[in-house]
Amino acid sequence: AGDESAVYRDGDAYLMFPSGLRAVTDREGNLKALIGMSARTVEGKVTYEGQSWNVAVKGNERVELTDGFARQEGGVEAGVIAPSYR
Repeated sequence: AGDESAVYRDGDAYLMFPSGLRAVTDREGNLKALIGMSARTVEGKVTYEGQSWNVAVKGNERVELTDGFARQEGGVEAGVIAPSYR
């Protein structure tokens, strides 16, 4: 579907998350963070290695993860900065 992104390993989907988010992994593919890539809050379900949880990530917000699960504290939220013209 166009509203979901999926990452495959050896032909199997092991990470699925709502479109509008960026998934940050380490070199081994372990999920480390989610970043909001849209001006709107992106809400939906993240499925990682067979387990699922719901997320709501604001634009430019970075949610750090521990063992692939959301850790609310320590997230960085810069907010969306609108472009300016001179």
